[in-house]
Amino acid sequence: MKKHKTKIKYGVLITVFIAIFLHFFFNNRFYVPSELTIQSSATESTTAKLYWDSGSGFNERESYAFVPYEIKKFEKKLHDIEITRLTDVNPESDASEVWIDSIILDGMNSIDLKNAVVPGESHINDSGKLVLDKPDVTIKISETFEKLDIVFFHHQWAGKALISIDGKKYTEDLYSANTVSKQVSYDNGALPGTVENKFALPQLDITALKWVFANESVTVDDVTLVSGNGTVAMPIPESSINGTTIFMDSVNLNTASFHAYLMIVQLLTAAVITVALFYLWSYLERVRKSNLKNTLAYIFIGERRWFFWVLFVLSTAVFSLWLLGQWPGVMTVDSYHFTWREIKTLQFENVTPWIYNLYVLALTQLYDSPVVVGMFQILITSLLGSLILYFCYKKEANKWIVFACAVLFITSIPVGVYNITMWKDIPFSTLMLFWGFIIFYFYYKKRYEGTQVNLNVFQLGMFAILFFLVCTLRQNGLVLVVAIPAILFFFKLFTRKNFWQFSVASCIIFLIYYIVTPMIAINTVGEVSSFFSKTYKVSPLSAIYTSKHYYSPTAGDDKLLINRWMTDEELRQYYTPVMQADTVSYMMGKWSAMSPDDQSRLASLYITRSLQNPHIFLADRLSMTLGTMGLSSNVFITTNALRDAEVDKSAWRPIEAYHLTNSTKSKWLEKIENKIIQTSTWYTGDFPIPFLIFNTLPAFLILAVVLCFFRKIPGAALYSTLFLYNMPFLFVALSTAEWRYFYFILLAVYFVFPIISMEYRSNKKLQQPSLTSA
Repeated sequence: MKKHKTKIKYGVLITVFIAIFLHFFFNNRFYVPSELTIQSSATESTTAKLYWDSGSGFNERESYAFVPYEIKKFEKKLHDIEITRLTDVNPESDASEVWIDSIILDGMNSIDLKNAVVPGESHINDSGKLVLDKPDVTIKISETFEKLDIVFFHHQWAGKALISIDGKKYTEDLYSANTVSKQVSYDNGALPGTVENKFALPQLDITALKWVFANESVTVDDVTLVSGNGTVAMPIPESSINGTTIFMDSVNLNTASFHAYLMIVQLLTAAVITVALFYLWSYLERVRKSNLKNTLAYIFIGERRWFFWVLFVLSTAVFSLWLLGQWPGVMTVDSYHFTWREIKTLQFENVTPWIYNLYVLALTQLYDSPVVVGMFQILITSLLGSLILYFCYKKEANKWIVFACAVLFITSIPVGVYNITMWKDIPFSTLMLFWGFIIFYFYYKKRYEGTQVNLNVFQLGMFAILFFLVCTLRQNGLVLVVAIPAILFFFKLFTRKNFWQFSVASCIIFLIYYIVTPMIAINTVGEVSSFFSKTYKVSPLSAIYTSKHYYSPTAGDDKLLINRWMTDEELRQYYTPVMQADTVSYMMGKWSAMSPDDQSRLASLYITRSLQNPHIFLADRLSMTLGTMGLSSNVFITTNALRDAEVDKSAWRPIEAYHLTNSTKSKWLEKIENKIIQTSTWYTGDFPIPFLIFNTLPAFLILAVVLCFFRKIPGAALYSTLFLYNMPFLFVALSTAEWRYFYFILLAVYFVFPIISMEYRSNKKLQQPSLTSA
């Protein structure tokens, strides 16, 4: 009878697996990206728009704005610039402020904004921005250049600016619901000529195309479409080109194709879901009581489980409110360009670790929208956080400490916002929390309950997969390859047999990932590796070469090498102790053409000069680390590119193409949440709020203090050790100031006090003499 039931159970599970896989296979297909090329001739300046109809008719959201002509630069001569703060404002703006972040000449030289200050009418504020104090104020600048870029500071209180260059006037609306700096480039007209414009069309079923030019100066010469159906020359009607509609009856962009990567992901996803259902089934069989009522009472009430369910429901509900207000979630430039684009094209470049992109691809098999990532992260974070707090509560930690930490966790702004953000750092941080707690749990069971956890082969395989993921979801996670096995081995948290089974399984997974899969799944991995091999050197090298106190016996030779890519003036202009991503990207762009020999020389310079100038190196690293923790206004915390896409359509064409737009489910929630995010992330005033909310230094210090009490609370110290272990590596390798790098530290500190309380009480019980010995 038992064997018969087992056969039935496994037969049902196999059937479920096949059904889930077939559902994924037939409902989530791969559609080959298509590209449209329009070749046109222009006789004068004009603008144009390309529209496509995917079932909703032609509309502004499904369109590309483009410029069908060659841009003529300014002549290299003295130009007069005037910037005026207008009284006219955007209806959404709360004021008419005009702030100027920088004025850049010829793409590299920023002018000193202090020279443009008009006493009583403009000033330089504490963050170095030029502020026009009142409406109708005009600043005047005369400079020699052939290319001009002005970086304006956009925010809720911004108005409009009138820019006049040699009498030619431009108006810029600076209002933005979110605080952001935007660079605007200005040209001086157009030259006649033939231009080829290329557009990545969405992977949708498009029925018609239409283009509209602002005037009749443009002639369309050729239209070519490359899609999964091959290359097709589209017909161009002879009558009127402007406003012409081309019907796509003969070309179906929505042609599904087989792709091995996608099928493998679908198989793996179906397998994971089936395994989860198997464990749920097994659990229900184990806890089944005399009747349904007793079974439900045991699951939801027994052993204080009511506390877990209350926490889980509350945290899931509160975190979901963030998602409803920011639907379908929060995406950044990286989220789109290096994750969403890659899972749609199935071309993985490894800028964002491709294992993370496979994770997102697997989730989208459930529902093809970024919202599924936020939903999954909410559920996992709520589940893990509730389990940890429930375990501490059940083991008689101080209930008020547990309640207080539960409230802090559930109402945390960083956790709420990051749960719905498509960043690799969020699942990495959750896995860090998982491993920190598992290490503590194994130690607690061994020391205070006298039982060593003994796992079966399947469970060890699951742990090996989770170990692999925490090491690979983020580039710097690889350092955990040493830390986690070392802790498990030296503290004997696994049995000897379990440890070697875990090690063998982990080695097999890593060998497959690093040796087999790059041969078949990764594009341009060499170029990306080269890029990352230079990014962490930018800030320290810049600090050394811009300092008056650096030591080098061959200073002249060093500068000759560095100056091949960046001059001394550029280094001084762009280097700051807390460098932002756009600055690092600009400097890396200058270094991108290095030969292998030059890269070796650069690496040698980085090591040698850092060792010769430890005071400069350490000062730069300390500034970058503290800034990234949240002690600098330069630190990047969060943004929602889906909401900001309208600010610069040319930069966000693919987002429009994939229909990824901010579509809140509650305007009321969105307004409140945007205000909370802006207030908690914008550094302003004498005591900026981010110092209290987005600041991981206190959390780091708390974990460091816990480590000092290893003899008193060894389990909590081991928990802290795993998180602190990452810090020296991040100290050396940080390339940009982005707060997300330290999110795992903040997540860890919400649970450290309940863990301490529980272990402290268990330790006291352990030290009490038993009645038998007495």
